[in-house]
Amino acid sequence: MKRITLTILLLLCSLGAGVQAQSYSKMNKHDRARYDQMNSEEVWSVGLGIIPIVPLSHPVSPAFGGGRISQVGALGFSIEGGYFVVDNMRLSAELSYGSATSTPILLWNGVDAVADLAALNFTLGGHWHFGRWDVGGGVTFGRSTLRYQAPNVAEGGLPVEGLGLVEFTDRRPTIGLSYEGNYMLSPFMKVGAFVRPAITTRGPRAAVVNYGIKATIYLPFVDAVVCK
Repeated sequence: MKRITLTILLLLCSLGAGVQAQSYSKMNKHDRARYDQMNSEEVWSVGLGIIPIVPLSHPVSPAFGGGRISQVGALGFSIEGGYFVVDNMRLSAELSYGSATSTPILLWNGVDAVADLAALNFTLGGHWHFGRWDVGGGVTFGRSTLRYQAPNVAEGGLPVEGLGLVEFTDRRPTIGLSYEGNYMLSPFMKVGAFVRPAITTRGPRAAVVNYGIKATIYLPFVDAVVCK
């Protein structure tokens, strides 16, 4: 996991350094002033995000058959708050939730078994801003959940391979790291991607990696130069 997280961090830093010079140099004078003010010391911000794609994985406890379940979710959201302690450096706190519930429901025939995954994460971290771009990282405390609905054997239903015939819910607390990068499409909208490698903290240790893309309505609390 250390190698994976280090590689991700280096890639994000390299990407950020490459786009910083190109993006910032192309801004006109007004845009530079506007985004510089948004990234200034003592500026607060809040954001509401939608996560349209969020791949999830969950290590199944040995009591439930062991192994691993992976799915791609189509439902997620995030709520974040931030504060610039110095120019271009923002501390942040984010609560995010991702679920694959909609995918198995759409495919479920009411007879066969269905398993769905969900992940809840609280992330504390920091972001380095330059113009419209930012890269960041932090520590994530979360919970990974697998809900398994057993098949209707009497109707010929089939179980999910390896999970058997008994319904269960398997929740695993996690702790890990978070890396992300964002680009401001406008003063009030940003898009980005995140990666959150983690390990479970209860039961046998296992790796969990959540990643995805998100679009955020972003509200920085600065004066009217942002709206001009």
